[in-house]
Amino acid sequence: MSNLMSGAKMLLECLAREGVDIMFGYPGGVTLPFYDSLYDHEIKHILVRHEENACFAAEGYARTTGKVGVCCATSGPGATNLVTGLVDAMMDSIPIVALTGQVTSKLIGSDAFQEADTFGITRSCTKHNYLVKNIQELPGIIHEAFHIASTGRPGPVLVDIPKDVFQAQGHYAPVNSIHLPGYKLVTEGHSGQIRRAAQMIWEAKRPYIYAGGGVIASASHAELKELVEMVEAFFANTGAKFRHGGNRIEDCGKPTAADVDKEPASARHRKSCSRQRLPVAVVISIDGAAIYDDILPPTGFAGDGPAETYRKFLVPAGRHRIEARLRDSDRQQGYDYERSLDVDLAPLQNLAIDFRADQGGFLFR
Repeated sequence: MSNLMSGAKMLLECLAREGVDIMFGYPGGVTLPFYDSLYDHEIKHILVRHEENACFAAEGYARTTGKVGVCCATSGPGATNLVTGLVDAMMDSIPIVALTGQVTSKLIGSDAFQEADTFGITRSCTKHNYLVKNIQELPGIIHEAFHIASTGRPGPVLVDIPKDVFQAQGHYAPVNSIHLPGYKLVTEGHSGQIRRAAQMIWEAKRPYIYAGGGVIASASHAELKELVEMVEAFFANTGAKFRHGGNRIEDCGKPTAADVDKEPASARHRKSCSRQRLPVAVVISIDGAAIYDDILPPTGFAGDGPAETYRKFLVPAGRHRIEARLRDSDRQQGYDYERSLDVDLAPLQNLAIDFRADQGGFLFR
């Protein structure tokens, strides 16, 4: 059974069926028919002071609730003000649906007042975008927009609606299924690529994992922490806080454990040793032969001792491979920090090596 209603009310019906309870926007001339219908509707509208704010607010709503955020803007400059937020949502994979008004269909392309090619402008900064040409296709497009925005890799979808489509009358029929032949979701990774990546990680001498928002989107906190600890990798994130449903990657207090701070490996090692106040084993080799192997006290790491330990070595002139390593003295295998350098020494030239506690590493000179 279908009901006769305006395009504006049809849009609200579609939003309600998609579970939208709040939206953000700034009204304009061509979107007034939509706002007239929204006035007494159950969907709550938050009035912003700039269209860009509406897009970012929809992003924040999507991040915190896990639902698709919705924003609305008028034609021309109203729609173009959304672009920064759309690019941000595209880069961060945030599911939002942006609704924009457009001039009457017969005026499109005529340089009418507050007309802009919203469809063309937003093509590169959205996962998909639509220009609604008649009221009959409006329900299908709205439901497709929500489906595309929230599935696969999430992202922004924009729907541009001319004023005459808002005002037109049509019969609304519920959309119960979405069929997009060209939209194929990849839900399983390529087994061959996964094996090659795993082999590269396993063979890495100092693996470093740089994780992003995909961990949040897939709720893979436990799996990431298990991987970091399994391969004894240093860890940093892109700035996204790994909190979702109460889950969080915790700092295990070791330089090889998951850590949410974006610190260099050497700095994190220095902080760990400072907490544990452990002596540090330092080994320096020239051309594969160890010339220095000693235990340094933890005072240098704690900040209450000398800032550096300085050593000079007499090395024959020529080209040499210098290697320096350190680890906690209670560990018998592996190293937490390594540095190597090829140097050309002139006759009678000494090799000086500084171990700088304040930098957590070595300086050759």
